[in-house]
Amino acid sequence: EFLRCRVCTLEYVDTWNTSMDGSHVKPCEAPLVCEGRTVTATRDYAVAEEWCKALLTSSTSNLSLDCEWTPPWYRGDTPERIDIIQIATATSCLVFNVVNIERLPDTMVQLLKDENVLKFGVNVQGDCTRLERDFSVEVSGAHDLISAAHLHGNKEDKLPKSRSLGDLVKTVLNRDMQKEGGARIGNWSEWPLTEAKVLYAATDVCLASDVFLKGPDCLRQPVPQIKRAREDEPEDSSKVLKESNAKDVASKNSNKQANKQVSDFFIMMRNKSIDPPQKGKKDRPKGTKNSLNGLCFVVSGVLDSMDRKECQEYIEEHGGSVAKSITKKVTHLLNDHGEVGPAKKKQALQKGIPIVGEDVLFDLVRAAGSS
Repeated sequence: EFLRCRVCTLEYVDTWNTSMDGSHVKPCEAPLVCEGRTVTATRDYAVAEEWCKALLTSSTSNLSLDCEWTPPWYRGDTPERIDIIQIATATSCLVFNVVNIERLPDTMVQLLKDENVLKFGVNVQGDCTRLERDFSVEVSGAHDLISAAHLHGNKEDKLPKSRSLGDLVKTVLNRDMQKEGGARIGNWSEWPLTEAKVLYAATDVCLASDVFLKGPDCLRQPVPQIKRAREDEPEDSSKVLKESNAKDVASKNSNKQANKQVSDFFIMMRNKSIDPPQKGKKDRPKGTKNSLNGLCFVVSGVLDSMDRKECQEYIEEHGGSVAKSITKKVTHLLNDHGEVGPAKKKQALQKGIPIVGEDVLFDLVRAAGSS
């Protein structure tokens, strides 16, 4: 569980703690570099504050922003919360572990709130929503690259229609992202992070920065800002019966509903950007055309080895059916990774529909074949 300095071979707990024998404060190895940028990976509050202070001093006008959080199968009953905040510029990158931090550094808050500093990324509004939820920081100047491509792109730009950073990288930078799919769905709350995980987190923001800086002009054109409703404003119950305040309450409820729809939308887009980590690596059992007869499945989130189209074809080949929403005909909700849609999860639990992984689907086909 310890990192080892590649220069002096001494083990150390993390970048800013003493080594095992107390001989030095931080590793003497050369700094980590990702996509030509020096990476600072830390959980030290002061280090992150100084990094952001340097950014403010440099009068930067844009930065790439992303967040990581631990999926439910690692965190158990613990509520979802941001574990890692990644920020990148044209020359440097910060990977900041915020697991035990209740308040972000003042300089980071100043950066995030500054409407003159553009914070761009893919599905970045979902990250902004979580930053406000977890740290009460309302981010200004959010700029979604996919929205910019859809709103301002033309045929000459040849931009992809998907919502994936990987597709943007392939089109704009003419290369593949070459990332380990398993890192995205790992435990981001642990520390120290492995070098592979640090590079995974840094790669997202660094490549997004390259896409923004090197891509066509349409990616830098303004996009509409999504207003998020604040849910921590106390209600004055003594005035609820008054007509004017009743209208305010109705408006607030409407905003909360809109906020929920925005959150669900970005969960959907986030899931679409995750590839099945074992794609093409599993043997799928072959049954008869009636192996899944009478069974109806809904797919939510990300499966382990199949994309949704492959899963639908597999189910239908074996006599089953696939639905887009939870109905009385649905018998199983399939999910391995990513986030299950909140509405689908709630309905499945209410109706007693099991939420299972693709291995259960394979077991059903095997069982039908053996019988």
